Amino acid sequence: MVSNSVQNPDRIVTRSEGSVHIGPLPSPKILKEYHEISPTIVDEIINAFAEQGKSRRSNEAWIYKGGVIRSILGVVLAFLLGIFALAGGLYLVMHDHGIAGTIFGGFGLIGLVNAFLLGTRLRQERKEPVE
Repeated sequence: MVSNSVQNPDRIVTRSEGSVHIGPLPSPKILKEYHEISPTIVDEIINAFAEQGKSRRSNEAWIYKGGVIRSILGVVLAFLLGIFALAGGLYLVMHDHGIAGTIFGGFGLIGLVNAFLLGTRLRQERKEPVE
């Protein structure tokens, strides 16, 4: 940053200069100063930045994959639970427990519909951007 001031009885003139560096790495000027301290430190800084970026991208990929696996697994398990409830309801109805079988099977049917709707909604959320 440079700052000059000229004072004149009639007026005051001021000139200021500055610079701002925004980015993940230090500015080239600072990297040059680091290089003057140790020639290898600049390479170490850049390599550390590159490794951190690779690690972050890898973590984000696993987080995304984990979310997809959890959503699919949730729908599959809900479907299986619904099928077993329907089968249990059918078994109860066939063995003279009509009311209990109907209730049990009804919950199974509701579970199947819910699993289908949940899976459909998750697929739509992945396709449509969130606003």
